[in-house]
Amino acid sequence: MATFQYQGERDVGEIADRVYGRLTTRQRDQAIAALLKANAELRDLRRLRPGTELEAPALPGLGDRPSPIEPPVRPDPVVRPDPIDRPEPADQPQAARPTADDIDAGLAGELIDALGALQKTSEARFDNELRRLKEQQATLGSAELARLVAADPALGQLAERAAKDTEQRAASVDKRRQTLTDIIRQAAVVLEKGREG
Repeated sequence: MATFQYQGERDVGEIADRVYGRLTTRQRDQAIAALLKANAELRDLRRLRPGTELEAPALPGLGDRPSPIEPPVRPDPVVRPDPIDRPEPADQPQAARPTADDIDAGLAGELIDALGALQKTSEARFDNELRRLKEQQATLGSAELARLVAADPALGQLAERAAKDTEQRAASVDKRRQTLTDIIRQAAVVLEKGREG
């Protein structure tokens, strides 16, 4: 009788599929019954440890089966060279190692590029915000709004406050843009000096 190892399957049907291959429903039921009859321990798989050797009874009508599938054989361990046969350090070609100055210069270049990308992205955001504020100012200064405001003094005060707020926000955007531009410029100068030497 052939044997196989339990590999942690969840039910006897999985074991039958692995041990006997593709089966019809009837053949699978036969295989499960035969496995249970030959291996009483399969009735409670929770107590069975992977690697346990079990019997795979021959089943009539399945030809030359069972042909149990065993766990894959582990490959041979990696053969490592003998440490005594190691070539001398002088025999090995020396790879050019980057110096600390090269690393610093490379890092400075990357930071300068990142600052340039930040400047470009922030400029686009500032432009969009200023465009939106100008559209609001145009709306607040339109003749149509002036006609609506003339009919209601409270609405007129609200429109004045909104216009002042829009102007202040536009000034704030300009100030933030200038501050960020100055910081990026100063950082780039420092990094450029560090990159040069």
